[in-house]
Amino acid sequence: MKISNETKVGALAVVALALLITGFNFLKGKNVFSHSANIYAVFTDLGPLEKSNQVKINGLPVGTVYTLAPKDKDVTGIVEGYEQRVTNKDGRLWLLVKASRDVTYSDGHHELENINMAVYPPEGETPDQISAARAIYQRETNVLYFNGNVKIDTKDKLKVNTDALSFDRNSGIAQTDSPIAFERENVSGTSTGAVLEQKSKRLELKKDVQLTVAPNQSMKSSSRSRPVSIKAAHGTFDQHSMQPRRVAVGKDARQQFERRLL
Repeated sequence: MKISNETKVGALAVVALALLITGFNFLKGKNVFSHSANIYAVFTDLGPLEKSNQVKINGLPVGTVYTLAPKDKDVTGIVEGYEQRVTNKDGRLWLLVKASRDVTYSDGHHELENINMAVYPPEGETPDQISAARAIYQRETNVLYFNGNVKIDTKDKLKVNTDALSFDRNSGIAQTDSPIAFERENVSGTSTGAVLEQKSKRLELKKDVQLTVAPNQSMKSSSRSRPVSIKAAHGTFDQHSMQPRRVAVGKDARQQFERRLL
């Protein structure tokens, strides 16, 4: 097979262009043949440091300076691929926090991106988990504020979705005033605002509650096999059985009454 001169010239031009781009990136300090992690450092005085300078630790080259930028005066540190592990007195893992990025500020608070937090029980290996697009951690109060596509997934298979949520690491209580949607086994619903107590496994729905209770396997063959819909002012659930323990119905608060559902 004979290759035309035009094809040879075209192939040569493509190879030359690729080599030019590779050489240009190499001169800028980029390693185009590896996918190494980015590490950020904060300096009060850069001295003669410039882009593409080699970075050494104990005399060994570990990378190059990719870029230099003025620091936000309130930022004290940036970590890519953040991970925190907290154990209890017995050395058992209790809390595991992972985030794609953690930015620390001078007042002590942290801002995390793509965060996932797992809280492990005293016994067993399945944790309760909270994930979100972003979170702010206040060290003084030990409270995490999650924001953006917040998801809760408990070891008891309760799933909760909302837009914003706060979690107190001291008390183990998560709460929100935003609309939520939840489901577990044959129970699903929505409400505006909720409080989830990790220790007591109690879910409080603050207001505008709408529930759907689908028939379980034992009821599907009976005459009561259709889903039951419930609207209420507020409600409380026991996560162990995921049954509504107490629901207040009615629009006028003075005319509300509580009806037990057992």
